[in-house]
Amino acid sequence: MKYGDMIHIANTIRGYYGLEIFHEEDVIVKAWLEKNAFRCLAVILLDAMGTSILERHCALNGFFRRNMKASISAVFPPTTTASTTSFLTGRCPCETGWLGWYQYFSEADDEIIPFRSIGYYSGVHYPDYARTTMPVTYLADELRDHGIEAAGIWPTWGYENKVKTFDELIAKTEELSHEKRFIYAYWENPDELMHQVGPYDEKVGEMVREFETKIEALAERLGSDTGLLVIADHSQVPVETVDLSMEKDLADCLYRRPSLEGRAMTFFVKEDCRQTFARLFTERYGDRFNLMSHAKVMETELFGTGKPHERFEKFIGDYLAVAIANTQFVFGKKKVTMGNHAGGTEEEAMVPLILYPYL
Repeated sequence: MKYGDMIHIANTIRGYYGLEIFHEEDVIVKAWLEKNAFRCLAVILLDAMGTSILERHCALNGFFRRNMKASISAVFPPTTTASTTSFLTGRCPCETGWLGWYQYFSEADDEIIPFRSIGYYSGVHYPDYARTTMPVTYLADELRDHGIEAAGIWPTWGYENKVKTFDELIAKTEELSHEKRFIYAYWENPDELMHQVGPYDEKVGEMVREFETKIEALAERLGSDTGLLVIADHSQVPVETVDLSMEKDLADCLYRRPSLEGRAMTFFVKEDCRQTFARLFTERYGDRFNLMSHAKVMETELFGTGKPHERFEKFIGDYLAVAIANTQFVFGKKKVTMGNHAGGTEEEAMVPLILYPYL
């Protein structure tokens, strides 16, 4: 499938505010913004609230699906680290270097979670490590640098306008809409809940419908000069888990622990073991994962186009295994999730584009 529609929306917003455009713009969003000429644009990004989640849990005539103008593709991999960073910079994952939940940084000799600055396997804390080594400028900051009033709203682990609850996020969005020209509000659910119970559980439906009710009420309270764009960074699929550390012959082929994502896993393979690794892996998991060599990843531009970040090729290792079924890998980690994302299925990559009002 073709990834990266979300990049076009990000660049359309950039163009609307007169910032540099790095990739194509989205025709639907561009026409919407130009026709309405909103004073303020508020974007709410709900983590993992993909198209498949709305279709399963929300009514066809409800606010979300009634105002969904398209189902668009996230970036690859369809995961928060890559997608939200791309949305907030207008750049593809290969350009930003922000690829997945945990990436190997050679100078630290550790697999670090960029969003949390903590070692995935080690638990070691690295304060602001990824933002220092791979700096990116988020849209709100860039707009402020150009004299345009803008703000971000984040959960407690974020870096400005931190909120503890979804109700606080809604209230803060409404408050800031009176004075800001751009607002980005990110919420970490339903992703966290779906990891725990799976994307098809009714608890997820209850949460998503609650979000829908509260966002609809917000939309009706916002001034007519404020546009609301609701989107997600990816969706989720139910998964079964395989611990690759238990397969000694495969594990012995590696000179470093795997990294990136459970459904888009990078392997660092000893040079004299590469043929063996590829053969064993394909024999056992070829029906569930597409194993790509480093050269194939580069050739297909899976992580997007543009000038690659200087660390990009090191991050993707010697092989990349992309899930094509409902399986995820772990490597000695005992925490098992019921739902996940970042793989190569269409279901986990498609997200809604919700626009209100659409006149």
